[in-house]
Amino acid sequence: MLPPMLNYQSLTPVHTAAINRNAEAIKALLELGASPNYKDSMGLTPLFHLCKKKNSPALCAELLLSDYARLEVKDEQGNTELHQACKIGNYKLRCLQTLLVRGADKSVTNNAKQTAYDVANISSHKDAANILSKHDALLIVMDLSSLDHVILSSRTSKTDSMIRSDLGHLGESSFTLQS
Repeated sequence: MLPPMLNYQSLTPVHTAAINRNAEAIKALLELGASPNYKDSMGLTPLFHLCKKKNSPALCAELLLSDYARLEVKDEQGNTELHQACKIGNYKLRCLQTLLVRGADKSVTNNAKQTAYDVANISSHKDAANILSKHDALLIVMDLSSLDHVILSSRTSKTDSMIRSDLGHLGESSFTLQS
């Protein structure tokens, strides 16, 4: 594992790539041995920062999680990545689904004793609350070894479109969705 290179905010290059939602940079840095678990001065990981950003691609979260990024890192208010994704709402549905599929615990509460479901409802993000309430029925498995195959169980045209968008963002011109 490479020693972290820090900027003035104690952010590593992986933090910066996550904040910028740059899947190519995340993938390259992880392949070079960078850690997805290094914490900044506030105790937050790259995955946590990714979940705080609007329109975070599921692919970025999946890259970090496939390299053993820790889940349930908490900020000063006790919010986890899942709480952050629900606070953002509709913009985070892709990232939210990935967190759930990868094992994020939806029963974890923050300092105010709120679950991610509570945060979604308080923030008026009903779509996020709906995904949380039904996440056991949805299974998304991404094969990122080649970044060209996505296998979905219980998929819909909306999830197919979502995955095509994420893979297209990486410049992948050909990929297949298999049943």
